[in-house]
Amino acid sequence: SVTGVQTCALPIYCAAVVLDSKLEQVAEYRSRIVDPYSFGDILASLGMYYNTALIMPETTPGGNSAGFGVLYRLKEMGYPNIGRWEWIDKVETRPSNYYGFEINAKTKTHIIGMMQREVMRGAGMLFTRAPLKEGSKPRLVLRSKELCNELTTFVQIRGGGGVGAKSGTHDDLVIALGLALKGHQQMGGLIPHNTKLAETHKIGRAHV
Repeated sequence: SVTGVQTCALPIYCAAVVLDSKLEQVAEYRSRIVDPYSFGDILASLGMYYNTALIMPETTPGGNSAGFGVLYRLKEMGYPNIGRWEWIDKVETRPSNYYGFEINAKTKTHIIGMMQREVMRGAGMLFTRAPLKEGSKPRLVLRSKELCNELTTFVQIRGGGGVGAKSGTHDDLVIALGLALKGHQQMGGLIPHNTKLAETHKIGRAHV
């Protein structure tokens, strides 16, 4: 399992989305009253419950991010499975020695692209209670009304402001979903959207 974590300072929401190995959402957490230290405790408990799930915390410096406080607590507790930063524009993309994922102009485009692809692949499986067929390929299944509602208000912002929550709405769970997908990819769990193209170019699992 993988836990994507959006980390913000009070009073903005902190959020976590947990996906299993088949990209099915199995849990989520969102709160605007939890401090980073306590959020780290909650994440560690979630991760241990889901078989030491990989935790991919946001570690964007400055602003409202509280990711470094969460990361410090996870390391202090000795949590064994924390996602690592990847340099997307390097020739060879591989996990670095830095924990977490920094969201900036380049990386936000990257995780949003992954979300768009997986939502399209999982069309018809969003907010469903139907069980997945045994042996089926991983396909994004969301169980949360709150997350699906946030996806519907995650829009292009006018004036060149990129993409984000529509005015008066939130995108904390959306960003946490993107980070969970990034963690899933880091574990080798995302398959290319066009399998035939992937075979033609002799690539295996998706590495961006």
